[in-house]
Amino acid sequence: MLISETNLSVRSRNALNKAGYIRTDELKNLTRDDLANLSNIGTKSIDEIAEFLKLPYETNKVTLSIRSQNALAKAGYYTIEEIKNLTEKELRNIQNLGEKSIQEILSLKTQNNFINDAYELNSLSYHKIKNGSIETLKLDNELNVILKNNNIQTIEVLLELKKSDLKKFRGVNAPQVLVLKDIINGLRDELKLNYQGIADIPFSNPQLQVKEAIINSLPYKDVEFYFRNGFKLKKTIDITCNEAKESDIKKIKELEINKIENLIKIIPSNIKNLKGMNEKSTSRVLKLLLNKLVITYNNDIVLEGISYNFFRNHHYNFWLNIEDNILYSLTCKVDDVIKKYVNVNYHSFKELSYFISHNTEIIKEIEGLELSKQEANELVYSYLKNYSTKMNYKYLKEKFEKVNNKINFVEIVNNLIDEGLVTLEDGKIVTLKKPVLYYAKRLKSENQFEALKYRLKNYTLQEIEDKLGLTRERARQLIKQGLNNLPSNVRERIRMLIGLKITN
Repeated sequence: MLISETNLSVRSRNALNKAGYIRTDELKNLTRDDLANLSNIGTKSIDEIAEFLKLPYETNKVTLSIRSQNALAKAGYYTIEEIKNLTEKELRNIQNLGEKSIQEILSLKTQNNFINDAYELNSLSYHKIKNGSIETLKLDNELNVILKNNNIQTIEVLLELKKSDLKKFRGVNAPQVLVLKDIINGLRDELKLNYQGIADIPFSNPQLQVKEAIINSLPYKDVEFYFRNGFKLKKTIDITCNEAKESDIKKIKELEINKIENLIKIIPSNIKNLKGMNEKSTSRVLKLLLNKLVITYNNDIVLEGISYNFFRNHHYNFWLNIEDNILYSLTCKVDDVIKKYVNVNYHSFKELSYFISHNTEIIKEIEGLELSKQEANELVYSYLKNYSTKMNYKYLKEKFEKVNNKINFVEIVNNLIDEGLVTLEDGKIVTLKKPVLYYAKRLKSENQFEALKYRLKNYTLQEIEDKLGLTRERARQLIKQGLNNLPSNVRERIRMLIGLKITN
């Protein structure tokens, strides 16, 4: 049975999917230790998966102190099942179990009673219940008292609380803080308020259409789907040779899934049966396209890749115009930075968007990223293209520190001058269009590149045939195939240069 077909929560399925587990039979040898070691998984998900797998609940996997665990172990109690029915009087009769440990264990019992009698929010939406009283959640009375004593009256206010807020509450102990935070995380998950990676959602629900899977993960229904194309949002995009293999580009065009209305109808578990696509190519093609998705509600962006959103909100607004393959590489590095500072699975997209774009430590670390030569060249070129008409060379150099302080700006500018991409005259930078062969070098087929190169040098088809040892028809096919794998604006430039009719 596929994990995606179980009744586990989306957050639990995502955690297992990211760890490489696809089928339930792959989970049969997992322990609670194994679950706890998965990345981005909370205690509620661990408990949920453990219950699904019918794993025993060990005392050392919960919030008991070592002191309490040792005293219970010496008295012969090792699991939650063994201590949950102990009365306070029985606890006081256990040797070397002090008052603090007794209260800790009683609090733990309260926690487990709450978890076993979890709230029911099925079919309810956040907007319907956010103004409701916390009493409607039917929490344990002890927790209700703590929340009321700290003036938490509505579900909306409760769901905005962070762990740091809970620690400041009057009359709350450490185990109760953990219980409350676990409740909040669970509520947010059930109400679909927590962020999920947009490319992960369809793969966690492969039996659903892409559109249905994504809408099910949002607290909104009337949303619009777009592709990100630089800073613009579009319904149709081009996929080029610097992003994908030629065979993948061909499949995308055949299925027309570079059109948003077709992509969102795809059912991932079925697509491999179309046009001979296997599981590996399906995954590769879908991830490429899903990473470009942007979801809007009332003209506001409510979901996109969080690193892409960071670049969208950046003070210097050129990042999203970087070539797609380089931009993807940069977002992977930014993702790694973000994960050091925040668990993205426990916050909404809106919260993360604000936090990440305003957190000085995150911004500082991103400004200090080590980049490859290709990444550095593209970053500086895009920066210059966007700002060279507004600032002179000296000012551009100074301001680039806030883009990246590890890149040798002068060295990269000289590289770009050598490549014919920029000129420096009288202290001013002028950016030039990338030559056609700059893009053609990305073609995976060497014959396509060679045929196109000679055609751009005004060689006739007969001369190309002689140079490459091909028939004229084969030379013509290679030129056409190469052109179709280039960006549409580049194709148009070539069409004007060589007078060749391009078919999209």
